[in-house]
Amino acid sequence: MKRIYFFIFCLPFLIVSCDTFGDPVEVPSYIYIDDIQVNPSASQGTASDAITDAWVFIDGEAVGVFPLPARVPILASGTVNLEIFGGIKENGIGASRDVYPFFNNYEITWSPTPGQVDTINPILTYNPSTLFKVIDGIEGSTILSVDLDGNAATSVSSTPTDIFEGARSGEITLTDADNVFEVASSASYILPNDGSAIYLELNYKCDIPFQIGLEHTRNFVPEKYYKLTLDTKEEWNKIYISFDNDTPVLQADSYRLIMRAAKDADGSTAKIFIDNIKILTFN
Repeated sequence: MKRIYFFIFCLPFLIVSCDTFGDPVEVPSYIYIDDIQVNPSASQGTASDAITDAWVFIDGEAVGVFPLPARVPILASGTVNLEIFGGIKENGIGASRDVYPFFNNYEITWSPTPGQVDTINPILTYNPSTLFKVIDGIEGSTILSVDLDGNAATSVSSTPTDIFEGARSGEITLTDADNVFEVASSASYILPNDGSAIYLELNYKCDIPFQIGLEHTRNFVPEKYYKLTLDTKEEWNKIYISFDNDTPVLQADSYRLIMRAAKDADGSTAKIFIDNIKILTFN
């Protein structure tokens, strides 16, 4: 699926009873999509998603990209093949929308009726070719266990006090005395360097911004690359972070996930909560 950068395109038509010469104008049928859900297998981690758009196709032809909830007009007749793909905001950026490559599309045979609205409830699954490099629900421990800041007080702890789902989430506490946090995953991962899909899925909430990136090692020399900064969120948020444009530049032998944050000396206590870390590739 070709990537797009913020455009919403819809089927071009004008609904009127007749044209200039009195000929009837084709009346569209409609599908209504309130939400698109994900149904992972028991071994694939959380069902949490942040699918924002429906990419709709009829008989292989694009109808449009529609923000959810969506009432989609379709000019078609007879029996057609309806496909719906789950769209996301890549890196949390509204201007960078894409089909999430690791989800299968939702596909049904549909018979449209002009003027009628049919409600569709798509449920997506992960593509069977997806490789889960990491699935970390932080229920007792976490992959983010390597202390890079030299201060055990700012490590990721597993807490039951503010959870997204399950019994625990990861918590980081920063104070004026302990104001820097930086950790890495305990394991390193082989990720494709050829531009193929690599995504990090993450649930989080935070009082202060924090950064996410990759420690990349080449010829036994590690270097840090921070991809982006996640802004403060009062409520739990889901993000999909893409690294497929980064690893071809880094060309590393292996990678580790890294996170860091720093708090101003203002007398406050800041907290970061994380949950459901996934790193996904196809090879």
